[in-house]
Amino acid sequence: KKVTIRGTVTDAASNEPMVGAYISSGVPLKVVADVKANGSYTAVVDEGATLTFSYVSYDTQTIKLKAGQLIVNVRLKETQNTLGGDVVIRGYVKRTRETTTGSSFIVSGKEVQDVPVGNVEQLLQGKVAGLNIQNNTGAPGMRGSTNIRGLSTISVTGTGESAYLQPTSPLYVIDGVPMDADKASEFGFDQQGPGVSPLSMIPQEDIASIEVLKDATATALYGSRGAYGVILIQTVRGKSEIPQVRYTSQYYVSTVPPLRDTYGGKSERDFKLAQIERYGIGDQKYLITNTPFLADSLNAFYNNSTDWQNVFYSSRFNTTHNVALDGGDDKFNYKTNVGYYSQNGIIENTGFERYSLSMNMEFKPSTRLRFFGQVRGSLGKVQSGSGTGVLQKVVDNSANRSSLLPGPSFLLATSDVLSTLQIRESAGPR
Repeated sequence: KKVTIRGTVTDAASNEPMVGAYISSGVPLKVVADVKANGSYTAVVDEGATLTFSYVSYDTQTIKLKAGQLIVNVRLKETQNTLGGDVVIRGYVKRTRETTTGSSFIVSGKEVQDVPVGNVEQLLQGKVAGLNIQNNTGAPGMRGSTNIRGLSTISVTGTGESAYLQPTSPLYVIDGVPMDADKASEFGFDQQGPGVSPLSMIPQEDIASIEVLKDATATALYGSRGAYGVILIQTVRGKSEIPQVRYTSQYYVSTVPPLRDTYGGKSERDFKLAQIERYGIGDQKYLITNTPFLADSLNAFYNNSTDWQNVFYSSRFNTTHNVALDGGDDKFNYKTNVGYYSQNGIIENTGFERYSLSMNMEFKPSTRLRFFGQVRGSLGKVQSGSGTGVLQKVVDNSANRSSLLPGPSFLLATSDVLSTLQIRESAGPR
């Protein structure tokens, strides 16, 4: 049953009519009326409906209609300024957002929790305007290219195989300590790719907030190091008067995406023989007798049906554990965090393993004096298959490898077929 509702919408402080305010109802909300010049409105809604009154910079008010109620007068209150609730970091000083200038964006630590990733950078994708993150490699723990507000310059350092693009990564500052993200990178076109990200060495459970500084005003304190922007990471502080012990554990599986369908065994041999017989020109038909794995079908060495994609790709089980002890109040607080993270890549012998320990303590004898100390250590181990970063030889071409060849256990470890099965420790810049 439809009913006609009438009333007025005015300012709670000045009692002036709220011209342009709108009234919504239904699921999803639809605008059913707006306020006229004299502050009045008329709306046709369902009996017992819920009306929502809205106006820019004013608190939204919701009213549930009672039985027989046809008159609804509303007084809207102006929204209180909430900028003072956000605390931003400028160098080594904390300020409220309303007293700062410059462009910055804060991501709360709660927004990056409970998602099993080795690199928190992946969770920042799509959350910060102007922050462009591209994962150049799917290798666990590796960092992608990070740019704030695009590339301003493109320059190449070095020559030949040692040439690489000049890094344009932002400066990372963790609890006031600057870190150069590019020192862990591997340079050169013949290398596996970028190195380990600084953010991959910090457990997600230990992150309180991430602030991205974008413009010159926000990054001026860091000088030339902040030319490409600054990312500030604030870790968790103790805040419970009663000591708390928290244990977090996650288990998850990395699965292999759908791979290409391939011929195997006798089907592959018959297909290649038919291809040469039908389309071979001149001496090409002699390929049959000159190619052992086509001609010698009785030889056990060439009489296989090896699925090379299954050799290199498989689903992996991963886990993460984190134990935190914290406590304290506004004057004195402490925190200890111990974490373990293990992620195995879907490519054989690729993965990332991290052991982390962090401790901090803060003492504020007065509002003008503050003592803070911290100890942080992380040990990360990266496994990456050999082969060049451009081609990744066998992995990229695994579907093209002949299934007639035997599996890896029959071949020498120096074979290029086995190149991606060898463990190679990650190296720093050359």
